[in-house]
Amino acid sequence: MAEQTRRYGLRVAALLAGSTIFAMILAGPAGSETPGRTMSITTEHVAGIGTVLATSSGRTLYHFTSDPKGRATCTGGCAKVWPPLLLPKGGRIRGEHGLKGFALIHLGHGHSQVSFHGDALYRFSGDTRKGQANGQGQEGVWFAALKSGMTPAASPNAAVPATTPATTTPTTRPPTPATTTPKTTPTSTPATTPPTTTPPPTPPTTTRPPPGGYGY
Repeated sequence: MAEQTRRYGLRVAALLAGSTIFAMILAGPAGSETPGRTMSITTEHVAGIGTVLATSSGRTLYHFTSDPKGRATCTGGCAKVWPPLLLPKGGRIRGEHGLKGFALIHLGHGHSQVSFHGDALYRFSGDTRKGQANGQGQEGVWFAALKSGMTPAASPNAAVPATTPATTTPTTRPPTPATTTPKTTPTSTPATTPPTTTPPPTPPTTTRPPPGGYGY
């Protein structure tokens, strides 16, 4: 009885091992995408931004304004924060509501990143659910990809570098001279001196001789 149980256990283990190997063959190498997969790109309305491109799960897609057209420069540590939107090998893109303008940017090693009107598309690790756009305006170079293809303005909650206000040189006006009221010096009326009146000359006194003349 014990021997039969042991043999039964070995057969079950062999069947499980075979099933695991078969599943690994179907899955392909670790980290690989399923060939021929269709990637659906949808749209979401985000308050304060507008209608943006999104993944099939509703996560907002972004573009990096420092990227030249038709190129993707966010790699390494940058790509950990802003994961690129990669298309599986042999896959195809299907845009919602007749969206057009999608293409592929070949990154090498068989990887291709989806672009929209020449702008490489990324996701943001800070978004945790559909309809969020926490990456909007980050560092002044990351913006949600609008359905219209235009770059939106940064939202009020985005971290935008402080802008140094322009220094306005005040216009210097020459000082207005103080108006001094001249003091009025009263005009002194000279005293009127009465003219000096010269009395008429006194006529000489004529001595008349006494009657009878002088007696000499």
